[in-house]
Amino acid sequence: MIRLKDPQEYAATNYINAMLGALLIAMPWLAGFADNIAALTSVVISGAAIVTLSLGAAKHLDEWEDWIVAAIGIWAALSPWAMGFTGLSETALWSIASLGIATALLALIEIWRAHHGGGAARA
Repeated sequence: MIRLKDPQEYAATNYINAMLGALLIAMPWLAGFADNIAALTSVVISGAAIVTLSLGAAKHLDEWEDWIVAAIGIWAALSPWAMGFTGLSETALWSIASLGIATALLALIEIWRAHHGGGAARA
């Protein structure tokens, strides 16, 4: 397992991911699909998990949290098509996908930096 040496250097990425997760939670109301129960449930649960894990990762900085955030981000990006959300506008679909991709990329960048950025030590 990798534990990061400089928590403040890496915490910013986790706080950004937490904000993206919060935006994902708000997306059903911002994009007008709060009446679509499948989409609402998937997006809110994914966003809440991202917020919780990202805030936890900002405090503890363990690599496993970033892997899970990356996986949830990928799921959020694919969920509109995997779950067959119907009645969502193209804007809503691509907003959900973009937030998921951004979250996953940030988490994967943090993992890469932990291994290759010189700021990590083996635990």
